[in-house]
Amino acid sequence: MRRSIINGNEDRWRSFFKKPVLWALLWAYLFTLVASLIALSGQNRTRYKVGQVVEETIVARVAFETVDEEKTARERDQERARVPSVYNQNATHFDRLRESLLSLGRLAADDKITTLEHISVETRQSLAILTFDGFLELRRFVLGANPPWPERVEQLMEQLAKLPVLLSPRVKAERSRDDLSGSILLRHASPDALATRVFDEEIIDTEHDHTAFKSRLEQILTQSRPRMPQAVQRNLFDILAAEKQPFYLHDKPETDRRRDAKAAAVQPVPVVREPNQVLVSAGTELTRLHLMLLDKEQAEYDTMLGSTRRWLIRVGSFGLVLLIGAGLLVYVAAYNQRILYNPIRGAALICLLLLSQGIAVTLTIIAPQAIFLTATFPAILVTMVLAIAYDRRFALAVGAIAALLILVSLKLTVGFSFILLTGVTLAASLLPDVKNRSTLVLAGMWTGMGMAIATWLVSLAGLSLQNNDPFRAILEDSVLVMLGAVVTGLFVQGMLPAIEKTFRVTTAMTLKDLNDASHPLLRRLAEEATGTYQHSLRIADMAEAAADTIGCNGLLCRVGAMYHDIGKVNKPDYFVENQGGGPNKHDKLRPAMSLLIIVGHVKDGIEMAKEFKLPKAVIHFIESHHGTTLVEYFYHAARKQREDEDAISPTEFEFRYPGPKPQTKEAAILMLCDGVEGAARALPEPTPVRLEQLVNKMMLKRLMDGQFDECQITLQELHKVEQAVTRTLTAIYHGRIAYPKTEEEEADEARAREPQASAS
Repeated sequence: MRRSIINGNEDRWRSFFKKPVLWALLWAYLFTLVASLIALSGQNRTRYKVGQVVEETIVARVAFETVDEEKTARERDQERARVPSVYNQNATHFDRLRESLLSLGRLAADDKITTLEHISVETRQSLAILTFDGFLELRRFVLGANPPWPERVEQLMEQLAKLPVLLSPRVKAERSRDDLSGSILLRHASPDALATRVFDEEIIDTEHDHTAFKSRLEQILTQSRPRMPQAVQRNLFDILAAEKQPFYLHDKPETDRRRDAKAAAVQPVPVVREPNQVLVSAGTELTRLHLMLLDKEQAEYDTMLGSTRRWLIRVGSFGLVLLIGAGLLVYVAAYNQRILYNPIRGAALICLLLLSQGIAVTLTIIAPQAIFLTATFPAILVTMVLAIAYDRRFALAVGAIAALLILVSLKLTVGFSFILLTGVTLAASLLPDVKNRSTLVLAGMWTGMGMAIATWLVSLAGLSLQNNDPFRAILEDSVLVMLGAVVTGLFVQGMLPAIEKTFRVTTAMTLKDLNDASHPLLRRLAEEATGTYQHSLRIADMAEAAADTIGCNGLLCRVGAMYHDIGKVNKPDYFVENQGGGPNKHDKLRPAMSLLIIVGHVKDGIEMAKEFKLPKAVIHFIESHHGTTLVEYFYHAARKQREDEDAISPTEFEFRYPGPKPQTKEAAILMLCDGVEGAARALPEPTPVRLEQLVNKMMLKRLMDGQFDECQITLQELHKVEQAVTRTLTAIYHGRIAYPKTEEEEADEARAREPQASAS
């Protein structure tokens, strides 16, 4: 008993969650909640862009203080420019020069050297010893030097340290740098020595200013006290001028540290605005400073509003979104109730609307200057997707709702709503069916052109004198809306398979691919069940013509007809159209067994269709082309067999197909054509009158049997279908002209009739 109570509760909960009202309320709640959050984030976005011309004067609503970032950055850059670059003494080069001069002194003081041959060639070259007379003069000066030679060398090194000799790239960088210092800072190797400031014009280039370097070097040697002999000066000059090495190297970390410290010491430049003070005058082109002021004023204004008013604003936005959601719910309940009974479709629809709203808000926040693209693209996307998934009327209505949602989320003007509605209307009307790959691109192009014209009209209607170049701005906006529409068409074309799978629809492009005779299922049908393949071809012609007559999807009917009997390939010989006049295999079977084989082709066909991932719309033709009709031949055979066996007669229910009945008009047309085509082949003389009577009889038979009860096809439409099928059958079984026979053919026929006459 407890188990029964639990099962009863589970059944009640299942039935409760199957109620369409519950799902509708759930989707409405989720839609309102999420859409409100997205709308609030969109309403708080920055509504201006750099370079935009303001048509109306903007004044401060509240007092606020902020920092002029641009001016502060300029002043800090100026302070950085006042700090000279720091260069450290090239200690390695100076040590090498010092060692060369000290080695020269030691060599000169060596009394063992009496000729140049006592000095190696390498030493003579490195120390610039050219003649022995010059060497002797150097010896006399070194031995009699006061102060001693090492001290003279150090004095010379100190004099050389004052020369700002730099690498050529650094000289170019310093001379081309736009700074306010006009100098560099030389830091000597000695920790006690103060840094020397050298102006740019005094810098010596190691490559291009060698003459100036030699001149300064000669000046240092000449002014040295006590005065050195000419030969000694020449010897030292040759040693010091031999290598083109920089005396100082750039210290970038220290330079950056000093400049950063100097810039950091600059105080931010404040900007103070009072209530009703002009922030931006009409006709002004906005800069980054203007945007900073507007953002700060908005933030201060939001703070001054207080929590109560902010919540009232949120409640108002929530209410607007709630009205939009209620309108969507009412429209769906009135014109497309199948969405209410299918939670998956409802979820897909809600997700599509929220996705479009989120895309519009996100892209507009990222690129506010391209709002004519970011706000129109999502609305056109929704419209195109729904036009493919449902119909144009539904796409137009829901696309308008998506446009209204975007308008509320971004607080756009009334003029912008005309542009959006123009795009939605054109996108819905230009997509009756996706017949080829260029359909979506062309629809996007024409939609973009219509929106561009609407942009011009709306902009011209609100033309202001404050804008110095209005036509350029209008042209840019119209190009953006056209680009958005074309991109939408390409985007939808790329995601077409996902749309078909999500909304369980089949486009004409997919149907054309399935109608290709090279499809594996059709190839197998043509090879293994030739009669069934020819039967399907004839039905395809009849069904397509009949569907076009009443405005249904003729291509869908044709494809459904080609695949409706694919289950027969498993046992083709058990179907009369494939027996070719040979023995009937059912003669050896009981009617009940034959029934299982005949009815089984429907189940086999469904399994094969699922294996090859055929669309659900095509699978429905396979499962419903017989509906729940009676397998009359084997039913009567079973009755006769039971009468002979003196057993209870079978019921009709046992010999009916399992169904389902046709759920669409296209499936109903295929059922009628399937029955008519098989019966027409059995007619001994298929004249137009007999064919018309056959079609009428078959149509009435299916109608009275209740096979059309679930597909909403009307009697008027059935009458048109009957006429169209009759015309096609008449064309298939048209009469032929009897050609005259030769005398030999007449004689052969006469001889053939003679045995028959004698036998009778």
